[in-house]
Amino acid sequence: MVNLSDVTTFASDLGVPAAGLQKIGELRATSGGTGIWQGIAVLILTLLFPNKTLLPDMAGYNASMSINWSLRAQLPAQAIFVPTSAQDIAKSIKIINFFSVPFAVRSGGHTPFPGSASTSDGILISLQNLTTLALSESKDLLSVGSGNRWINVYQFLEPYNLAVVGGRVPSVGVGGLTTGGGNSYFSTGYGMACDNVASFEVVTADGSIVTASATENKDLFWALKGGSNNFGIITRFDLFTIPIPNGKVWGGNTYFLPQQTNNVTDAIAEYQTNGQLTDPDAAVIPSLSYVPQLNSTVFMVTVFHASGQKPASLDPFFRAGPVSDTSKQRSLPEMAMEAGGGDQAALQPSFRNDFRTLSIGVSPDLYHEITALFQQTYSMNTTISSIPGFRVTLTFQPMAVSTVAHGKARGGNALGVAEKAQTWLCLTSTWALPSDDQATLPLSINFMQQIEDLAKAKGLFEPYLFLNDAAIDQKVIASYGDAQVKELVKVSKKYDPKGVFQKLAKGGFKLPQ
Repeated sequence: MVNLSDVTTFASDLGVPAAGLQKIGELRATSGGTGIWQGIAVLILTLLFPNKTLLPDMAGYNASMSINWSLRAQLPAQAIFVPTSAQDIAKSIKIINFFSVPFAVRSGGHTPFPGSASTSDGILISLQNLTTLALSESKDLLSVGSGNRWINVYQFLEPYNLAVVGGRVPSVGVGGLTTGGGNSYFSTGYGMACDNVASFEVVTADGSIVTASATENKDLFWALKGGSNNFGIITRFDLFTIPIPNGKVWGGNTYFLPQQTNNVTDAIAEYQTNGQLTDPDAAVIPSLSYVPQLNSTVFMVTVFHASGQKPASLDPFFRAGPVSDTSKQRSLPEMAMEAGGGDQAALQPSFRNDFRTLSIGVSPDLYHEITALFQQTYSMNTTISSIPGFRVTLTFQPMAVSTVAHGKARGGNALGVAEKAQTWLCLTSTWALPSDDQATLPLSINFMQQIEDLAKAKGLFEPYLFLNDAAIDQKVIASYGDAQVKELVKVSKKYDPKGVFQKLAKGGFKLPQ
């Protein structure tokens, strides 16, 4: 049981001055109930970091809360802490630990559901000001503060004709994508984003600042590669760089009419059985969208090649006959902006969003059935047109055997992905009003369950769930496999014996207990 004497000693040890200790005593004397200790925790944070702690009535609070991409995730924390160093975070974790305060951690805030990178009870630690970018003298490593977004990283590296294995669109944060695995334009040739981390700087549950790498805290290093927010707060990623010939890549968006849908899915399967095997520098993001306002579907395939030249490996998509094509030679930052909708995407009003993922084997017949089901579920659903702002997109993400192999070559990761060609589906739903949650979310669940049933009937179901694209109710960590889960739990107990990141950081995908 916490008492005022222990609190005063604790606060003094952290550096709270005498005047601040008096404020703590006054607050305790005038308040009752167990909830007062959470208020005192916030007061101590404010006393130690007056310019880095945002309370609801302060300027900057609403702007920080609204960083979260999805309106569903914009929750009103009791305080938003905006640190500028690992040392700041270490102190905040000690406060959170001492008072058992619920908390959340946000890098870019792209997780669409509530509670992972947001909280309505306790403290949100927003990494938005941890934006260090520093290239090593040999230029083979880039140190990246975990508050960066991928567009900042790519723009920083552009003058050096370098890149890193990172996000495909500009606004996604470095932290969440990397610790969830991280699919990239470069993943066929270099593995997932998490497999391209040389070391992590991490604040653990007791407030220690440690390095996790292939030679130091190796078990924690492994666990952070896919283990998400279960082990500590990562303040810096040291990423391996990769060369970009002449500083240019090639790519853009190709568009197809509804009647061309089967041609596109056939091209996906052909690419997976041929081009993806022979050309590790190529990548595609095929996305089938239904827009009720247009009463139509559109298939957009983002095409990419690291060489800066149009490759033969992507010919199947061009033989399918795109009605529009923006592909050309461009810089990687320009490529990310193009894939993410350009500058106008940042100016669009916020919506409520949701992800849901599923993994399946490679099969043009199954792809045909999935797109037919998509049409039936959404295009033929007359109630959808009445939902303000509704839009739904099904993305096919071709994953190669080489992606998994690269991960193993770099010491392995926690993901447990089977070493076989497969497709990771991501269903992204968007709508405007909270009152429509109960219409949109069950529709997504039912649609993806039907795909799972189709895949199982054909022997093409894969148990792995890609964390970066998963919904709040999906059992992501369990999908990694029993052996992976057992090791993750072991690492958690070693670095977080009190379960701070399991019990107090409640959002996100927790370890199965």
